[in-house]
Amino acid sequence: MALEIDWDKVGYWLEAGASGVDIAETLGIHENTLYGRCKEDLKMDFVAFKAKNKAKGMQNLRVAQYESAVKDKDRGMQIWLGKQWLGQSDKTQNEITMPQLKPVIISKDGKTE
Repeated sequence: MALEIDWDKVGYWLEAGASGVDIAETLGIHENTLYGRCKEDLKMDFVAFKAKNKAKGMQNLRVAQYESAVKDKDRGMQIWLGKQWLGQSDKTQNEITMPQLKPVIISKDGKTE
């Protein structure tokens, strides 16, 4: 009897950033068994299944961060997203330009030219 794999749970773990090796270890199976069963049960390569779920996890995280910043008015998240998405910075850069100085020539008699 083959192990029943809860693919919704596996998908969720992939959304959270788990690797196939991590998931196989958690399920108590070899990673090649997991990859083969994905192809058999879901009719898709594990690489494609992982990519789909990882993208979903990244999108969910972006939305959660955005909602935290906008809906919850979390100032820390607003600042962080401003830096990440908008290129904002805490640093103020001031450019100081120095005027061009003319050379001073002093003659033998002590006069400047």
